[in-house]
Amino acid sequence: MEDMKKSGLQQEILTANGVKVFTDTPEELAAMINIETSFATHLCLNHVVVIFPYPVQEKKNQSCRVKLIPAYTCADGNQIKYMQPKGVPTRPYITDAVWNARKDPAIDLFIVEGEKKALLLNQEGFPAIALPGVYNFRNTSEKNAESMDLSADLRAFVWAERNVYIAFDADFRTNKQVRHAMFELAFRLEKYGAKVRIVTWDPRDGKGIDDLIIGKVHKQETHNDN
Repeated sequence: MEDMKKSGLQQEILTANGVKVFTDTPEELAAMINIETSFATHLCLNHVVVIFPYPVQEKKNQSCRVKLIPAYTCADGNQIKYMQPKGVPTRPYITDAVWNARKDPAIDLFIVEGEKKALLLNQEGFPAIALPGVYNFRNTSEKNAESMDLSADLRAFVWAERNVYIAFDADFRTNKQVRHAMFELAFRLEKYGAKVRIVTWDPRDGKGIDDLIIGKVHKQETHNDN
């Protein structure tokens, strides 16, 4: 789990949320993410497969996402770092602790990209929801997704008067898709009465908010040592 430790995640938060290295058979991995057994066998032999279980909330189908270490390189040269059950719509990653706070608008929430960032913020005392993809605040499998409101998971939250901090990666400045998604999410949340703020930082301090936090902690530890 060295990759998780580099991301600042402690074993307690990983254990509490069921994050672990996959050690079962290729057949079980194939069934878990709906892929061919031959491909699952290749992944088990050549990659470390880390499982991020998705809590069962309101009987959702998506059970997990997996991280491949190293990333899988496709025939066209593209790399796959994460996989999810094939044919199942992607939804926000919401830990049980954050889900249980959905009716209490006095609890501030962060919205970030990726499960590891959400877990790190939760670990540090900042309740966070993760979007596996920047547009996964709306369920793209639903009819007319672009004209929809928030996904069913997010509609279950009370947003009125809640402080919400959108902390997408710092490349939103140069990535038009990320920027558009960020502002669309902000406008949709504001329709529900949320008090939305965009979290920014100097890109030199890291691409993601996890990089920012880890860098600040390292600087603090270095300062204390001196």
